[in-house]
Amino acid sequence: YQAAWRHSGLTSMIRYYRAAMRYQDIEGTDTITVPTLILWGKKDHALTHPMATKSLDYCTDGQLFFFEDGTHWVQHDCHEEFNTKMIDFLGSP
Repeated sequence: YQAAWRHSGLTSMIRYYRAAMRYQDIEGTDTITVPTLILWGKKDHALTHPMATKSLDYCTDGQLFFFEDGTHWVQHDCHEEFNTKMIDFLGSP
């Protein structure tokens, strides 16, 4: 992460979240029709779990799974269960 942050700078990451909060109720947003898996940490203080539920509303074929002990970095906090969910969703080779 440090290398990526040095390359892009913290400003661009902050702008992403500012824009997400500013434009969260846009009318006419396209529906996502491809199978979608949303994996979300319940202890994420930046992106609250009601946002995940709202995101699922835009998916015609979506699944949402909450990790009770997951934070904003759920892939690190709950890596084994996260990987299992991803493998199950994507299919094993």
